[in-house]
Amino acid sequence: MLGRHVAAVLHGSANTQLVKPLSTTFTTRLSIRVAPVSHRRLYATPSRPKKAVGEASRPIKRTPKVTSPEAAAKKEADAKKAAEKKTALAEKKKALAAKKKATAEKKKLTAAKKKLDAEKKKAAAAKKKATKGEAGKQQAVKLEIQNLKKAALNPPPGYHATSAWTHFLKDQHAKTANEYEGLASQERISRASKTIAERWKNITPAEREHYNHIASTTNDERKTAYKAWVLAHSAEDIQLANTARRALRRRLEANLTRGHRSKWPRIEDERGLKPPVSAFIRFSVNRRASGDFKAIKPSEAQKLIGAEWKALADNEKKKYEAIASKDRDQYYHDYSHVYGHEAPSQQTASAAA
Repeated sequence: MLGRHVAAVLHGSANTQLVKPLSTTFTTRLSIRVAPVSHRRLYATPSRPKKAVGEASRPIKRTPKVTSPEAAAKKEADAKKAAEKKTALAEKKKALAAKKKATAEKKKLTAAKKKLDAEKKKAAAAKKKATKGEAGKQQAVKLEIQNLKKAALNPPPGYHATSAWTHFLKDQHAKTANEYEGLASQERISRASKTIAERWKNITPAEREHYNHIASTTNDERKTAYKAWVLAHSAEDIQLANTARRALRRRLEANLTRGHRSKWPRIEDERGLKPPVSAFIRFSVNRRASGDFKAIKPSEAQKLIGAEWKALADNEKKKYEAIASKDRDQYYHDYSHVYGHEAPSQQTASAAA
């Protein structure tokens, strides 16, 4: 109560009508105890009850709670149920985690499979493209060979030289075919070959002269027909045909063994021109023709000739160079006359100039 009156007095005149007048004794006592304070607002705070001040805390005695069997059983059942629920929840979480892991593994496997399928598809496409490219390449080669065969021309059949033995063999084949009729193929061929070889050894001079005459006449006829066929084509056509035949030999007869006749021999043309040789080649030909390099390997001889050319005096070299220049000019003149246009090397030199 005292605190409230003090607070009211300190508030000033605004609240003086709300405070009851104090007694004289109380006022005197108050004037002695109260010190001057500043005019600021203060608040009363609750304090500990006087009865509790200075007293020690007493322990509180609680009566132990008695649990009935039904309550204990229920509590145990609830605890068991909660444990089961917790276990079920844990199992569910575990199953969910396993499912999530399995899904992740499945996605991983699916991604790997897709990547593998993409790689297989890419490899298949590359293989198909390569196969297609290889097929296209083979087709291009086939077409090129067809064009080369077309450009190679087709000389008269059998223009190669024949012999007396060839005509004798032709006549004897017809005779032995009747003599060994009825035998097996291999046996007939074997016996016929032996018989024909024996008869050729025992041929009379008159018979040999007969077959020689046939061979000579046949060769003359073939040469005449061959020459007429060549002259029926321009010199440039024959030149292009020989270029194509050279390419066919390189492509189709690279493994042709020695002694086997090529299907694409060079076409002989008297109008053909040999290209001019250089000064060193002419010097080399002259040195080999001298006989100084007999019994010397061609490679070693060429080394010696090369050394001689390097050591040759300038005036001697100029002689060979003058001959080579004259041959080159003559070749260009003849080439224009035969083929109707300048030589390729002459065209290149003119373009460079």
